[in-house]
Amino acid sequence: MAAMLPVLLLACAGESPAPPVAVPSAPAPATRYVTASSLNLRAAGAPDAPRLGGLSINSPVTVMNPGGAWAEVEAANGVKGWVDATYLAARPITVDDALRQASAASDPAVVLSWRQRAAALSPLDRSLLSSLAEAYDAADAPALAAAIRQQLTWPAHLLPVERIGAGGEVWLLVDTGLLEEAPFEGEPDPKRAELLGYPADVAWWVLPDIGAAVPARLDRYEQGVLNECAGDFGVWVVLTLTEPLPADRRPLVATAGALPETWTQAIAPPSLSRAEAIETLTAFAEPRSSDAITVSLAPAGTTWLGVARWAMTEEADFFTTSEGVLVRIGVDGVVKLLREEPELDSLALTPYGQRDLDGDGTLETFWGGCEVDIFGDGGLLETSTPSTCCGC
Repeated sequence: MAAMLPVLLLACAGESPAPPVAVPSAPAPATRYVTASSLNLRAAGAPDAPRLGGLSINSPVTVMNPGGAWAEVEAANGVKGWVDATYLAARPITVDDALRQASAASDPAVVLSWRQRAAALSPLDRSLLSSLAEAYDAADAPALAAAIRQQLTWPAHLLPVERIGAGGEVWLLVDTGLLEEAPFEGEPDPKRAELLGYPADVAWWVLPDIGAAVPARLDRYEQGVLNECAGDFGVWVVLTLTEPLPADRRPLVATAGALPETWTQAIAPPSLSRAEAIETLTAFAEPRSSDAITVSLAPAGTTWLGVARWAMTEEADFFTTSEGVLVRIGVDGVVKLLREEPELDSLALTPYGQRDLDGDGTLETFWGGCEVDIFGDGGLLETSTPSTCCGC
């Protein structure tokens, strides 16, 4: 109060009052970047609040309400939610940043967290995946290390079909990054195409779920949004089939160069028709629920791979889960239960098909949803495309 007294006395004596003290305005919303390999966006500032979606590493967010352990943010697509403020930084991090942090750390758990970040920043870099497997070993997580090494055995030139365009175009996801760092506008220059490893003059082959591979040609590159919530872009190689597939067949995987020997085999379709398989799976699932049942099927050699869902539950304004079963339907119509699912993500576990892709005599299984996952005969994930949605 002593410091304010002269001002008050001057005002009472008729002198000109001192200029008013400026009241600091609220800080303008700041842009911050996610530093976790994956960060949940929640409906409130608590770890048990409903999940609104996922933010990938380096996703830009606008901080609306800073301070404390949780920050209220606005994602790249305008959705607002709360995130753990520990994983926000003033600038994006690079692969080199993550590798330096991993090299400087001595705690295996810390090394692992930075190796995870490096791999998340460049998910198509096989050397980073190899280092991640070593970090899992050091952190005493042999099962996760084995899963990573299983993915490293996958031939890099075999690319899962991420989407099917109008007229049967085949889209292969070949590069990812932040929208604000888009790699090119329009068509990539020849150096970019050479860097990606898919020059236009190389022969292409596409393997469907049934039948032998069909030839294709590189039509163009496309660039678009992978994850609106996270602000991620993707780059696709778009192929045009020179021999259109029948309407009931789905392209599974593509390769450039020599045609793999096993891809020449014209696998026969399932003995049971699709209509009969749908009827069989629906009858199998009906005793388990009084709710409406939805069924999805994919050919698996002469059998069918199927998923039945029911009891849909809306967890948020975008995200739905359900109960369900995964089954195989044999040539004689007998249903073999593979596993029960008490909480099926509506965005995942859609069967696409089964083929021996790499010629090792075992079948790989394709599942689709936000991403395309390929599992080997032992149930380990062999390869996956980056996620193309986050749900918010």
